[in-house]
Order: sequence, then structure tokens, then C-alpha cells
Amino acid sequence: MKMKMNKITFTLFYRNRLTRWHLTMIAVMFLFSCENDSYIPPFEKVEYNKFADQLFEKEVNLKEDIERNLHEFGIESWEELLSGKENEYKDFKSGIEKLDLFLKLVPKYTIHGITYHTIDPNGNPVLASGVIYYPKRIKPKGVILISPTLKTKGGCGTDMQLAYEAFPGLIGYVCIIPDGIGLGTTSHLPIAFMQHDNTVRISIDMQIATKEFLHNHYRYDMPQETFLLGYSLGGHGIWGVARYYQQHPELGFRTNHIFVGGGAYQPELAMETILKFDHTPYAVAPYIIWSFDQYENLGLDFTRIFKGKLLGGMPGLCNGDKSIIWTTSYLGTDVHEYMADDFLSNKEDPQKHLILEVLKKNTIPNDWKPGAKIHLYHSSNDSIVPTICGDRLNDYLKSVNANVTYHKLDQSHYDCFISMTLDFFNFLRTKK
Repeated sequence: MKMKMNKITFTLFYRNRLTRWHLTMIAVMFLFSCENDSYIPPFEKVEYNKFADQLFEKEVNLKEDIERNLHEFGIESWEELLSGKENEYKDFKSGIEKLDLFLKLVPKYTIHGITYHTIDPNGNPVLASGVIYYPKRIKPKGVILISPTLKTKGGCGTDMQLAYEAFPGLIGYVCIIPDGIGLGTTSHLPIAFMQHDNTVRISIDMQIATKEFLHNHYRYDMPQETFLLGYSLGGHGIWGVARYYQQHPELGFRTNHIFVGGGAYQPELAMETILKFDHTPYAVAPYIIWSFDQYENLGLDFTRIFKGKLLGGMPGLCNGDKSIIWTTSYLGTDVHEYMADDFLSNKEDPQKHLILEVLKKNTIPNDWKPGAKIHLYHSSNDSIVPTICGDRLNDYLKSVNANVTYHKLDQSHYDCFISMTLDFFNFLRTKK
């Protein structure tokens, strides 16, 4: 009996000790957990400095957006886009054949239209706009800042609620695309073309606004590294941003890769060359001339610059109310039909001198050696942005031993854009 009592006592003692041990361990784990939690700071929203408001938020239907964008360019299908170019775009064609599968596999996205605080080319405060693509249900792989291609009124990212320049990055990356001054919420202003300092300012301000918005809305803190992408008008824009990044490290933004192409990095050189063309596929020059007259107060006498239908249709044919495609179809491709002969042929023409001088002021200075890898593209027979612009930039980069690869392609201006876009997509796709 005594032995039985001792056994019961021992068992109860053991169980009590085991229970106490369990309770002690639970308490320790609880305290340890609380202690760890105390090192995780509670989420704090940042105070908005650049971000102003959200215009819209919607889920992206990538397939519909791509088809809609093709239709905007008068293209009914991918097959029509590639018609006659099968040899040129073998990889692209192979990719198109897998497009439906790709569109099913890419992450879902939300597109946000936002407004933010910045300034116009005259230094006046404005509430500008732009779009942000953000992947759903996955952590972003990184951030891409994109300087947009040339748009006219009603055709920018927030107007269309899409920005086709972002498509190659929609495989897990945040994409940031400003509308530009004169578009979106600033459509009451003249469109600003190739205004170097202002293009940089609105791009940087939107990136800061995006950083604030993503922190508060998604609790996502953007990394310092940003991939930079820009073609044509966007080439001029993103090259200016790349220079500003490097000269202002205090911003906290940096880039290791720049995909840039088809840009008028020396606007006066581009304009001087364009004015020598007898024919041009797009009537871009009138838009640029009108824009600089508005922002630089040049007081140009347009009766000595334009003629015919263009002079009679001012300002609606060059202020962005009409698309460049529509204006070109109306004016034709022979520049002598709508530009004054003396303006085209006379090097000493005072109107031409004023324009070239102010364009020269907006050249992006070659006063820096980029630390990033530069993927530079230009068409070898470009009739929109002369090839000499890409050649001159490449020559400078080589002279300072920059890390540049120059893709000088035997394609049109727009086909070169497709090639650069595909290369950028493949670069991102294979990046770890």
C-alpha cells in the first residue's frame, strides 16, 4: 500500500513538474514572442509631400489593353503587325505564338492614375498626372521609371487608363509613367516637348510621389535601384533623368541599367536635320516649334514658317488637339506643302535661328560619365529622329569609356522601338 501511494505521489509530482515545465515554456515563448514583436515597429504612414490624389484604380486586363493599343495605331492583329517581317522578327513571332499562354501566366496588375505636385517649364506649380502599374498578390521584383513616347491631347496614360510603354515590364515590376506637361490633368497647358530640365523635374517628382503612395497604400518601400526606359521623345527624357540620378545621389535613386533609344538628345541637331528632309512620315516639327514658342516666348512669325493648310489650320494642327497621325494624313508627307520655302532652305532665316538656339539650350549636356550599363538603340535610317543623334551620343560615351552597347538597327523608327522593347522584356525575364 505504501509503495502504491509512493508511486501515485511520484506520478503526480512528475506530472505536476511536466505541467509546470509546459506552462513555463509557454510563458517563455509568449514573452519571447512579445519581445520580438516589440522590435517590429508599428506601420506608420508617411506624410505626403509630392503625392496629391488618386484619379482611378482598376484591375488591368493585359490582353484587352494590348489589343486596344494596337487598334489605336490602326493595327487589327499581331499578324498584321508582323506582316512581311517574318525574317526580321523570328523571336518575336515565336513569342506571339505563345502570347495567350503568356498572358495567362503573367501576374495580375492594378493600374492607378494619380496626381502629384510639380512645376511646368515656366516654374509655375501644377498638379500633374501619371499612371502606376502595381502587381497583385506578389511582391514586386523591382521598379521601372519610363519616360513616355510622344502623345497628344486625350492620348496619355491617365486619359487612356493604359500606357503601352509599360507592357514589357508587366512581369512583376512596378512601372511608373508620367503623362507629361500639357496632358492629363495639365491638358489646359501647351504640350511641353523636349524641355530638358522640366522633363527631369516632372519625372523625379512623380517617382517621389509614387514612393509615398506605395508606402501608404501597399506598405511597399521602393528600392533605390530603378530600371530606366525611354524611346523617341522618351529617350530624350530618360537620358536626362539618368544624368540627374548620378549627379544627385542624395535623392536615394540609382540605376544600373538604362534602355534608351531613338532620342533627340541634341534637339537642335535633330531639327536642323529634319528640316533638310523633303518628305517626312510624320509632321512632328510643327508641334515642336509651336511648343517652344509657347514656353520660351519666342514671338515667332508663323506666316514665315508655315504655309498652306498648316498655316490656315493653326493652332489646332500643331498644339496637340489633333493627333500627329491625323495631322500628317491631312497635310501630307511633303514638307514643302506646309513649311515656308525660305524657312526650309535659308540657313540665316531669323525664325529658324531663334528656334535652333532655344533647342540648343535644351540639349542634355555631355558632362558626365555614366556609371550604369547603357543599352543604346537607334534606327540606321530614321526619318523621324535623325540617326546622327544616336551616333553622336554613342561617340561621346565611347570617348569617356562608358559601358555602352549600341544597337544601330536597319529598321524604321517604330520597328527599332519594337526591337528595344523585346530586348528589355527578355532582359527582365532572365534577370534573377
